[in-house]
Amino acid sequence: MQICEGEIYSGNNLNAIDCQIHGCIHLDPIPVNKYGDGYYHRCVKPSMKDDYEQDKEWWTAIHNDWLSLIPQRDGHRLLDVGAGTGHFIQNARLAGWSVVGIESDYEMAKSNRNYVLWGEYEDYSGTDYDVISAHWVMEHLADPSHFLQWAKGRLKDDGNLLITIPNDFSPIQKDAMLAVNKPYYWLNQYHINYWNGPSLVRFLNTNGWSIVDVYGSWQPEQHILNGMNYLEDHNLGRKLHSERMLHDLETRAEYRRSKYRLMG
Repeated sequence: MQICEGEIYSGNNLNAIDCQIHGCIHLDPIPVNKYGDGYYHRCVKPSMKDDYEQDKEWWTAIHNDWLSLIPQRDGHRLLDVGAGTGHFIQNARLAGWSVVGIESDYEMAKSNRNYVLWGEYEDYSGTDYDVISAHWVMEHLADPSHFLQWAKGRLKDDGNLLITIPNDFSPIQKDAMLAVNKPYYWLNQYHINYWNGPSLVRFLNTNGWSIVDVYGSWQPEQHILNGMNYLEDHNLGRKLHSERMLHDLETRAEYRRSKYRLMG
């Protein structure tokens, strides 16, 4: 048994450690992952699929932005791990990709059964993919290094891994924490691991990956610094998110992609 060593952060009755052994910040102790049993979508974010449907036009634009980071060739095959609502995999298919997804939540997988398989990523043995995508997955994994090793075995030699993570322990997030006087408010029992852009790059490098591109997004903590605390006000959060979506959709794709690459 390894004993983790590093600086401790406490918030929301949880402790996280900047672990020198695992190479990332993670909850300490590491909790049992309850994501796959459907609890997360059923009880924590029951409106997730409805929210995605309401925001479908925006998500299509954002997903196409992400896909544009990887040059596409005829017959390109994409495996989406943690397919969730299925919106990303549907947009990839419409953009011309040959797609399959895997999702550990049975109800989510069943609702997208034409393209999504039900199970844990370790259960899937397909190989020779051009791209593996994992959007908001790695923060839920008890052993993210194992996932990175597994992904290498599923990709072609020149394949790409497309990862999306929450931007945690970032400078603006720490400023927002001080503004609302709520220490490390982003710690929660369902996010086991925490990264930001630079720390994820280090983690990937340490695990044998080369970085092709880093892509950012709007930092919602700016709202908090502007006096609009959405953390415990879902309606305010949705309103501010709607304004962000409108801005993104009114922006030409070329400019939007340039801006978010710069932010990355």
